[in-house]
Amino acid sequence: MRQRRRRRPSASVSLPVGSRTHNLRSKNQRQCVEKYSPLDQHTDEIRILMLQPGVGLEPLHCTLETCQIGNCKAFEALSYAWGDPTPVEPIFINGSRTLISHNLNLALQHLRFPQSCRALWIDAVCINQTDTRERNHQVFMMNRLYSAAERVLVWLGEARDHSDIAMKGLEKLAEGQKMTDTERTSLGRVIYDCLIDRDWWGRLWVVQEVVLAKSDPIMICGPSSLPWSIFMKGYLAAGFALLDAAEHLEKANERWSQVRFLYRLRRDYYSHIDSKGIHSSNMGLGFILRYTKDFHTTDPRDKIYGSLGLLSRSERETMKPDYQKPTELVFLEATQHLLEHETYTFFSRFSFSPSGKSLSRASPSWVPDFSAQKTLSPCNPNLLTVAPDSKTPISSTTTKCVSFQDHNRVLAITGVPFDTIQIAVELKDKQELLLSQIPELEHLIRLAAEKRISPDDPLYCFSKFKKQEDIFQVLTAGGGSFTGSVPSLREQYGTLISRATASSLDSHTAAGFIKDLVWLIKHIFSGRCLFVTKMGFFGFAVAKVRKNDNVTLLFGETHPVILRPRGSSYSMVGATYVSGVMVNEVTGDMYERGLVEKRTFLIR
Repeated sequence: MRQRRRRRPSASVSLPVGSRTHNLRSKNQRQCVEKYSPLDQHTDEIRILMLQPGVGLEPLHCTLETCQIGNCKAFEALSYAWGDPTPVEPIFINGSRTLISHNLNLALQHLRFPQSCRALWIDAVCINQTDTRERNHQVFMMNRLYSAAERVLVWLGEARDHSDIAMKGLEKLAEGQKMTDTERTSLGRVIYDCLIDRDWWGRLWVVQEVVLAKSDPIMICGPSSLPWSIFMKGYLAAGFALLDAAEHLEKANERWSQVRFLYRLRRDYYSHIDSKGIHSSNMGLGFILRYTKDFHTTDPRDKIYGSLGLLSRSERETMKPDYQKPTELVFLEATQHLLEHETYTFFSRFSFSPSGKSLSRASPSWVPDFSAQKTLSPCNPNLLTVAPDSKTPISSTTTKCVSFQDHNRVLAITGVPFDTIQIAVELKDKQELLLSQIPELEHLIRLAAEKRISPDDPLYCFSKFKKQEDIFQVLTAGGGSFTGSVPSLREQYGTLISRATASSLDSHTAAGFIKDLVWLIKHIFSGRCLFVTKMGFFGFAVAKVRKNDNVTLLFGETHPVILRPRGSSYSMVGATYVSGVMVNEVTGDMYERGLVEKRTFLIR
């Protein structure tokens, strides 16, 4: 087994622009406020840091120059992870000694030229972090700033282990150099350990910093550098060898989705720029929020503010950064905007599980905690039911109708009441226990499917939706885009059962063709719940579901949602999969034919 050198536990935290002020209100910073003269926000002024020449460990010297964003000398913008934000390294700005973080000091030592000045924009230094009004305006201008930069320099960090070999390996892969599977796997380990397993990839702020760069960003690790296009071409050529090399698969899967998202978004963003350099496609806040679930911020408000640069000016105007607002209000206003203005499904995209700490218990249940969303989470309704990059708008016959009451804390939304949950079974969190549940769940599904609705019942019109499904079709929401065929899962289940013993299944069980099912059990199934309704429908939902919850079909949603009665109103539990139920058919065709009646649901 390959021995890995143990690393010191990292104390690094990736801090976005909007949140960094919390950790910088130190004596050092108070002494340096004098270096900032006020910026004219009406003319969109910014500061540029002129890094003086130097070599080696010579002290860092620089000056700050003020200019209008559209009339600056050529400059480069630095994208980096703050690491430990404690200011510990000396730098001289306008002749005054101050302190900066260790990681920024390393970056500047590597980036300065030996004989000439280098013009840089660096958020930690070029923004007066103690001036909330200035910070709000600079964050609002971030799209223009990174688009105006001559280049974006991505500082991954100092060299470590074999990072130089990893950079050269990416270049070779990009050039199409042939490798054996063993060589590719070995190189994949080095690339992941030395380059991909870095804090920079998980920062939300890097999304707009990379996407908005007008020329190829330059990826820098210690003394080595590669253009973004070459770096990513090599990364994609390495493929799943990177995942196989990872010591912690869950973290590697998260990193894999982060890197792929950055690559795809930059590619897609620039495919919509016309010959005049005008971007013609507005991705929308909802689209960006869905894609950035796995990116991290220290200040939860930056889950909204950290991607505003990718939106249209009108949408940015709606949600101008305001760091004096509490997180709950920022999330509520963002949710209200999405419900009122986006034509895409909402509740089928976000988790409403109270797993985060950004919202209080008194917060409206229909407002998601955007800082607690995860791609690989049982609470994510989008995981198996909708492709992550799906942008299909809702049918015109099911257009959502929403309004807000009680100072915008109560959501009024139209829909069709469907059924009530009668039985809810939470899936076990241990692999062998979950496997032992399968026979019980199959029995419940069979009994539910056999239940008939009387022709005299007002709900008889729903009978046509009832169907029999294999348990694995239910648990993967009709098949699932993350797995192979359902018969394959059935075969894998049979193999797992035949190998099961009184002891827990070991990691070797995941080998070969049973790998898919073991992965699903570990990451997806546990923490969810199978339920049966009074009419005999069955479905798959988050574990919060319980008896007497209502299955409801809201106009404008692709999937049913679970609402919990609260007197004359409801709480939002989240989206669900119900076997055979097509929301658009009920809220569209059946509603137009007068077979069902709509009603307004008040959700608190």
